[in-house]
Amino acid sequence: MDASYTQTVSILGTYLKYRLIAICDFTELRNKMCLHSKFLQNQAAKDNFDKVMNMHSEDDLQFLDLNMVYNLLVNFCDIPDRLSEWGIIPDIDDVSQGADIERIKMIVNDYFDGYYCKHANADEIIKRWTEDYGEIRLSDVINLSQETKINCKYIYRISQLLSHLHSISNELSARKP
Repeated sequence: MDASYTQTVSILGTYLKYRLIAICDFTELRNKMCLHSKFLQNQAAKDNFDKVMNMHSEDDLQFLDLNMVYNLLVNFCDIPDRLSEWGIIPDIDDVSQGADIERIKMIVNDYFDGYYCKHANADEIIKRWTEDYGEIRLSDVINLSQETKINCKYIYRISQLLSHLHSISNELSARKP
């Protein structure tokens, strides 16, 4: 791919937003966030919760910043093919959607830290996601000057809680006649 570094990062960020809109059921997302809202312990998490609660449709999700998009994806969307925990560098052989989401987070953060994309797989992710999910509209490509690093300090408690609740739900489902 012949795209500039900034354009590559912008395209990857746009794909993250596309995946959030495609994966999540808007009503279910809001319900999960309400259920877990009492566990949001920092102001940024509370502000993002309020932002989503005030949205009217899933089309509004495209207006979220990458930080919020990533946090919604890993905390409230079912991404079944993640082979390791969130926040861990994916194995080179792991080409699952979850691993690519984690790689995109690392690429975006490297961009904002002033590093050139040392992740050789950025173009591979774009190629794979283009094949799997289709082309993105150039008019949808995000403007990185309006973004910040993806901060995941407050997601892990929620992620662990959701994992535990998911296990309990599976146990209860298995008990039903």
